Amino acid sequence: MYDETAKIFAVADGKEKVSGIGYPAPTTGLSLMGDRVLTYQLGLFFKKIA
Repeated sequence: MYDETAKIFAVADGKEKVSGIGYPAPTTGLSLMGDRVLTYQLGLFFKKIA
């Protein structure tokens, strides 16, 4: 899963971003891993509708 995540995430200014879209990861009060998983799912969603 980490390899797949690396394809989607780009680190900029210390924030995880969905590469090609540029939306910052949601700040949800979850752990960083929770944010990563949530943003990963958002990335898959945006890839499907793109």
